[in-house]
Order: sequence, then structure tokens, then C-alpha cells
Amino acid sequence: MLKEKKYQDLNLLITIQKIFFKNLELDETLLEIVNCCGKKFNVSRFMIGIFDQNIDEYTFQYIYYQNKKIKNNSSPMTMQGKKNNPGFRNLINKKLYCCNDTENNKEYEELIPFYKKHEIRSTIFAGIWCKKEWYGTVGMHECRKRRTWLKNEIELLNKISNLISLFFELYDSRELILIQKEKINHLENNLKRALTLNNSILFNKSEKSNKLDSLISSAELRVLKFVVEGHTNSEIAKKLNLSKRTVETHITSMLAKLEIKNRVQLTRLAIASDSFV
Repeated sequence: MLKEKKYQDLNLLITIQKIFFKNLELDETLLEIVNCCGKKFNVSRFMIGIFDQNIDEYTFQYIYYQNKKIKNNSSPMTMQGKKNNPGFRNLINKKLYCCNDTENNKEYEELIPFYKKHEIRSTIFAGIWCKKEWYGTVGMHECRKRRTWLKNEIELLNKISNLISLFFELYDSRELILIQKEKINHLENNLKRALTLNNSILFNKSEKSNKLDSLISSAELRVLKFVVEGHTNSEIAKKLNLSKRTVETHITSMLAKLEIKNRVQLTRLAIASDSFV
């Protein structure tokens, strides 16, 4: 009997891992988990809630209840935050929130109105932590009848919590990969645009080169040499013992003669010219 129980527990963990690798959306993945776990534990409700630990109240977004799974954005299963919730305080202190009998437990007296409202007689939850950061909680309610949570059930719930934590690490990694892919696509598109621009600038290259040789004076060519090396106008002026205004005049003259718009295009054209030294 014990071996059979362990086999069933292992089978549930394997099932959860298979759900992870279906490449479903986040909501679909967590809904499938609460569904299979609810059936395995044969419990009134099995739930997952993803929320910030400093929130004033939190909602269980993913709920298995009476053989059906529900995703609610405004679920009635809303609990108070840590200020008024000793169970939540246990969770964020990395302790189990476990109550076998909600009608006779002084530790969780503050939660009695909630227990009565939702007919909760027994409850147990574990925190979900990912890279030491709080993500939420996973657990279950037994309604209308008292239930003592067995040792193997507690161990299994902790293992499920750990698996969900690993899933969030995997999910976050996938998100990062997608973001990197988007960045790469963006860079590729920019590169294509740059190449298109470059090709348009270098179109009829021999004609442009001839213009460079025939239209630019020796004084302008000396300035162009330093432009290609990446020097500023002020630096060029100092190196050639010219005024900054003279350097600017030479550059403006070259742009006009070569029918181009800026010093970047001027640099490209100069580099493309076989005769440029």
C-alpha cells in the first residue's frame, strides 16, 4: 500500500513536469496543474495564487473546485494580506500554513470569518519561491468536513511547490530569450536599413570616386583625412593650425560638391574611394 502511494505521488510529479513542457501559456499551465492536483488529493479545492507579498489582499486566480477548473480575475476567494493573516505570515517566513481543524485553532482565529464564509474545515498551503523571491502560494481546502493532512501529503505539496518554482524560472528564462530575440530582430532590421542606405550612398561608386578626386581640393583633402579618423572640428583645427570656422567651411564645401548630407556619408565615401590615402 505504501509503495503504491509513493508510485502515485511520483506519477503526479511526472505529470506536472509533462505539463511544463507542453509549451502552453502561463494561465493554461497553472490551470492544468490545479486540475490534476485537485483530483490526485481528492480535495474540495486546490488553488494557486500569484501575488506580491506586500499586497493588502490577494486572490487565488487558479482554482480547482468540484471536478472543474476555474480562472477568475475577480474571484470570491480573496484573502487579507500579511497584516491580518497569520497564515500568510507563515508562508512569507517560509513556513507551512497548515490547519487541520479551522473551528478549533487559536493560531488562525483571525481567519474564522473567512473559513465560515467558504465552508473551510481544513486547509494547507506552501509558498512559491523563485530565486529566493516570493511568487505566491499553492495549496488546498477541505470543505464541510475535517481532514488531517498526512505526512506524505505535506511532503508532496512541498514538492509541487518546488516544481512550480522551477517552472517560473523556466518561464522567466523563456521570456528573456524572447526579449533577446526581439532585440536581435530589431538590430537585424536596423542593419538592413543601414546597408540599404549605404548601398544608395555608394551607388555609382566610380562616379562618386571620380568626384572625390576631381572636386576636392588638397586643403579639403587634408581636412577629410582627419574627418575619416574621427576627429572633431576643433581637433582638426588644432592639428592643421587652422581656425575652427575654416575647417567647418571645408567640410561644408565637400558635402556640397559631393551632393551628400553629413560627415558620416562623407567618411563612407572617402573610405570607398580607391585613391583616398
